[in-house]
Parts: sequence; C-alpha cells; structure tokens
Amino acid sequence: MIMRHKHFLAALFLLLFATNYTHAQQKGSVDISLGYGFVSSNEIGVAIFNFQASLWSWIAGSVVDREGYAISNYKDRGPLGLSLKLTPSDRLTIGGYLSYERITADFTLFEGISGNWWYNFVTTAIEMDYRYVSKEKFQMYFTLGAGATFLGDTYYPNFQVNALGFRFGKTAAVFAEFGLGYKGIVNVGLSFQPKLK
Repeated sequence: MIMRHKHFLAALFLLLFATNYTHAQQKGSVDISLGYGFVSSNEIGVAIFNFQASLWSWIAGSVVDREGYAISNYKDRGPLGLSLKLTPSDRLTIGGYLSYERITADFTLFEGISGNWWYNFVTTAIEMDYRYVSKEKFQMYFTLGAGATFLGDTYYPNFQVNALGFRFGKTAAVFAEFGLGYKGIVNVGLSFQPKLK
C-alpha cells in the first residue's frame, strides 16, 4: 500500500511539472526552493489529538484514581519541503510542493502502559504565489496552496496560506514566509531562480 502511495505521489509530481513546463517555460524563470517550517497544521492536529486524549484519560483516571495519559520526549522535526514553480508572468508563479514531517513522543497511560508513537507525514500540493513586489533582488508575495497529506494508509486534505513571503537575492536567495498550513506558521529556506531560455 505504501509503495502505491509513493508511486502515485511521484507520478503526480512529475505530471504537474511536465504540464507547467510545456505551458510556461518560455515566459520567465523557474523557482526551486528548499524550506523548513515551524508549527505546521500537522503538528497542530497532533496537539489537538493529544489534548483530547489527555482530557478523556484524565476523566477516566479520576474514576479509577490513577494518572491518565501523559507524553514526554515530544519531538517535531518540522516539515522539510521542496517546491518547483514556474513563472508565467512577472508577478505569478505556479507549481508543486512536496514535504516530509516526522513527529515522535513517548507516552504513559494509567501509570502502567507505556511506549512510543510516531507520525510520518508526506504532503503534496499545488501552489500559486502572487508577488506584491517583484524586483531583481527583492520579492514580496503571498501564497495559496492546496493538496493532500498522507499518513500511513490514509490521507486528508491540507492547505497553506501565506499572508507574507519575502525573498532576498537574485538567482540564489534566502526566503521567509509567514502564514498557516502544511508549511507551518513560519517557513524559511533557500531559493534558486535560473532564467529559462
């Protein structure tokens, strides 16, 4: 089942880029970005789940007079993402995004059951950036993205909305984005924008 998901994701990603490449490559540049995010929608979902589990186990624990659900050694490695976008005009980029995020923790339940859990999130999405400012060495933009996050044999829809993004540099640059979704509330990284001929 997991191999099917990997093949599906790879095919979707290649098809998306091949389609965009044939339509938009002559009109501008390509943007290849590698970024790392903080506090993603996946992490927020896990936090909500843990809060609910803690609440229900606290209620059950008070009935049996034992401590309920507790977690320790919580680690979120944050979403590490790769995007490839094409620029059909000076202000618009369209393309795809792929990321991996892992969250792990140890848990105890009613002081007698213990173990660890982990989540591996793979997100693929289609994104569009609109640049408020598009200068040679500085860009300011917003991003809209929609896609799916795969978790084991299941998947669910996911999104990204960046109210503000900044890119500093010419061909090679650094960027910082601020929003909400699968990339996190803050996403920073490196960007490369070679010109297409």
